[in-house]
Amino acid sequence: MKYLLAALALIGSPVQAQAASDGYAYKGPSEPIRTVFTVQVKEYNSRDDLLAAARAAGVKHGNIHAFATIQGEVCTMHIMRPARRYQPEHIGHEFVHCMYGKWH
Repeated sequence: MKYLLAALALIGSPVQAQAASDGYAYKGPSEPIRTVFTVQVKEYNSRDDLLAAARAAGVKHGNIHAFATIQGEVCTMHIMRPARRYQPEHIGHEFVHCMYGKWH
C-alpha cells in the first residue's frame, strides 16, 4: 500500500524543470501553442554574423548561439552552419521556441 501511495504522489507531482545541455530549463506552457507551421532555417558562417542578425531582429541578449523569429505560421531558426559548428542542442532549443513561443 505504501508503494501505491508513493507512486500516486509521484504521478500527481508537477514535473521539475531540469537544465539541458544548453544551460536552459524549460519553464513554458505545458501544451504547444502551434503544431502546424513552416520552419525556415537561416545559417551563418560566423558567430559575429549570427549576433549581428540577432541585434537586427531586436534580440537584446548578447550571449546567444542561435535564435528564432516567429511571424504568423512561419518560424525562422537562425543557427550556425553545422559544417562550421555543430550545435544540435541549440537547434532543438530553437525548435521548441517554434512550438511553444517565447518562454525565457
